[in-house]
Amino acid sequence: MTGQLNNGAAGVIEVELQDNATQYDKIAATGNVVLGGTIKANDLAGYQTGSGHTYLIIASSGGSITGTPLFTSNTGGTYSGTGSPSFIMTATGNGAAQFCLERHK
Repeated sequence: MTGQLNNGAAGVIEVELQDNATQYDKIAATGNVVLGGTIKANDLAGYQTGSGHTYLIIASSGGSITGTPLFTSNTGGTYSGTGSPSFIMTATGNGAAQFCLERHK
């Protein structure tokens, strides 16, 4: 995104996680990033977050990243995050496995 990102106290940034190598959402900003709301991590079908997994979810090429967001998860996993100009989210507790059920006729 071009410019500044300000995630206020009521704001929610949702990131989808498919693995901890490259398959997850990322935000690239050109200005300052303020994290004042919540970051919600959503494991996609077939993936289970493991404690210690890291995700570079926000990068600022022309500013800094400040603030202390809250973290939630669709699977019960727990997270922390830190860093500027790259914000790294780290899983501090395992999430429950996500399954995709297919109906066959």
